[in-house]
Amino acid sequence: MSKNTRRILVILLVLTGVYFIASPFVVPWYVQKKVRVVFAERVDGTVSFSHIAFNPISLTLLVRDVNVEDAAGKPVLKMDAAHLNMSWRTIWSGRLHLQSVILENPALDMAIDEAGRTSLEAMIKPASGEGSGGGNVRIDKLATKGLTVVLLNHTGHEVSVGPLDLALDGFSTAEGHAIGFKEFTFALGGGKVTATGELGRSPLSAELKLDFKRVPLKAIMGFIPLDDLTVTGGLATGPATLSLADDLTLKGDFSVADFAAETERSLVRRIQVPYANLTGFEYDRASDQVSLDALRLNGGVAEIVRASAAENATEAEDQAGTGLLINQALLSGGKLVFEDRTFETPPVITIDGIGAVISDFRMTEALEFAFQGDGYLGQNSPVRTAGYFDIRDTVGATVSLEINKLDHSVLQPYLYRTLGRASSAGQAYLQFDYYIEDNQLDGTNSFLFDRWEWGDKNPDYEGESIPLKKAFDLLEGKGGRVEMEIPVDGEYLDPNFRVDGLVRRATNKFVGNLITTPFRLIGKLIPGGKKDDIDLDKVRFEPSSAELAPLEKARLTALATALNERPKIRLQIDGVAVEGVDLAPTEPTEGEVPVNQQGLTKLANMRADAVYQYLVAEGVAPNRLVKVVLPLMEKPDGKKPIVRLELLKD
Repeated sequence: MSKNTRRILVILLVLTGVYFIASPFVVPWYVQKKVRVVFAERVDGTVSFSHIAFNPISLTLLVRDVNVEDAAGKPVLKMDAAHLNMSWRTIWSGRLHLQSVILENPALDMAIDEAGRTSLEAMIKPASGEGSGGGNVRIDKLATKGLTVVLLNHTGHEVSVGPLDLALDGFSTAEGHAIGFKEFTFALGGGKVTATGELGRSPLSAELKLDFKRVPLKAIMGFIPLDDLTVTGGLATGPATLSLADDLTLKGDFSVADFAAETERSLVRRIQVPYANLTGFEYDRASDQVSLDALRLNGGVAEIVRASAAENATEAEDQAGTGLLINQALLSGGKLVFEDRTFETPPVITIDGIGAVISDFRMTEALEFAFQGDGYLGQNSPVRTAGYFDIRDTVGATVSLEINKLDHSVLQPYLYRTLGRASSAGQAYLQFDYYIEDNQLDGTNSFLFDRWEWGDKNPDYEGESIPLKKAFDLLEGKGGRVEMEIPVDGEYLDPNFRVDGLVRRATNKFVGNLITTPFRLIGKLIPGGKKDDIDLDKVRFEPSSAELAPLEKARLTALATALNERPKIRLQIDGVAVEGVDLAPTEPTEGEVPVNQQGLTKLANMRADAVYQYLVAEGVAPNRLVKVVLPLMEKPDGKKPIVRLELLKD
């Protein structure tokens, strides 16, 4: 062996000895320094550990009790130990290049702000300019054992993931490098998620393919900043894609079993759904918007609450939240429970067997959607509805609602409060057609009441008294049915706007017109219709005669026909004779002519009886007619004497 060779061997042995003696001290010092330099350059936070040990044979670095905190000193990452297997390039190049890293029981705790950014994103500093590569870290393989992740959004909702084991390939803080995910499965809220894809750095990016299997819906919704919405239950299954470039998007098709959602500031307070299918789901954090191509709900219950005045004051506050777009929503076999808290004892109405379609639902800066549906209120009352809403700065809408064979008990609390009288029996057929354009409501309420009976009056009713029973007597037909068509109109955005108030005023006006001009209604019942121009309340006689003229007989025949269509109408026949016209001398006489009062009274009675007998002969029941002889009329008006007919007052 030559002298030079021996020198080289000695030097190598000395260096090797120095390496084995010094590296357990120098390498931990160097790594600790290098990691802190990287953190200072790339991360807005601090890192600490209790102990670092280096094995110079395996080039393995053991770091215990790792703790990473953000700039405010809040813990973000903790772990029991980290095993780092370094390459020789780390030693000779001065760059931190690790062949493998194994993390024991790492716990990641992140918050999500109102904009949807995580606290981890906030900690990573923007990449600096050229020449900043000195702090690069490269890891060929990264594995975790018992990883747990806790996410807390700005509403206080918490989502926990893990513990899970995973493996990553090719992680680097250098520009253009990414974390490659081999397929791995982890637990999420009791369900499982299989993921593949990669994470990029500078800028932070991700493209992950996920497969959810019976993952609780609450765990997924925790990533979406929805205010005042509590989700319970629900197991989601289906594929999804998570992308993080300029911002975060989540797309997928899911089926969800048995979930409920609740809110305190919406008309719909709670929904319970046994099964839902979501097609084309997408959440876009940049636009803060959730969209769906199609939503199919099988069964379920929706609870709708009409809030009290105090609750409405809270709900009236301006609410801005996540936008929602649904191209089509289909519901089959659903149930709706409506509770009206404007009553001291809130009535509850239930509609079962609902089938509905909602199209083009948009809830962003405006609310718009079209809808149609049907169901059953109780066992025997079919309900159908259709229409659309377009609510922006102004309101536009078309709403049609039809309810058939509705038992009186459902309407009773509303009638008692709105119209001042309860119902005691009967069924109702209701048709509401409302149109709103530029906040102006124009609508029609069409009612058919079958064998309806009115009950007690409301002693606390403060509105104008409405003679409902008398109106129903006028309107009730031979089949025991009453038909009413009541128009309504008003300013929808008027602070004093209430539908029940509009209905009360419109009903009062309708009934008032009906009572004051009843013979217009009676005239419309004559075959051919709309005979309200006929003076059915007047029967004209020739002077001194009680014989009915042909024209008067025709009028009475028409009146009898109409009365037979309204069996509860009763008439008073006012017999009359006119002094100076009836029983007046045919030849001029001198002096004052004595009044034949007995003869005039008899004539008045004969005229009333002539009308009475004719109507009875035409089929009107005698007990519906009452004859009355009025006092003599002293001042003739130059016209023929007239027997007047009027509604009999009970």
